[in-house]
Amino acid sequence: MKQVLRVLGALTLAASAIPTVDHGFTGGIVWWANQAKKDLEKADPDLKIIVKTAVSAPEQANQLQDLVTVNKINALVIFPQESASLTQPVAQVKKGVYVTVVDRGFTDTSA
Repeated sequence: MKQVLRVLGALTLAASAIPTVDHGFTGGIVWWANQAKKDLEKADPDLKIIVKTAVSAPEQANQLQDLVTVNKINALVIFPQESASLTQPVAQVKKGVYVTVVDRGFTDTSA
């Protein structure tokens, strides 16, 4: 069960890259992401969930790199700012990290 929670927590937001709260829709997503983080980390104190927001696709791509190299994430849920500019960065992260993409696809479906 702990492994399931760990995976779910990681999937829910181990590296959740979300557009900045500049719209009610993204504001709600960020709020719920932070709620899920709190609830999952309370259920499993060994779980570490990171919620990140970004104002641009380049910032989001930089965050992805940091999440992989610095935080050593094993799962990612991403709500891409843009499909085209984030296709390659997510494809790189996908090597060794379970990735879930929310809201839009990428220009390369294998990513």
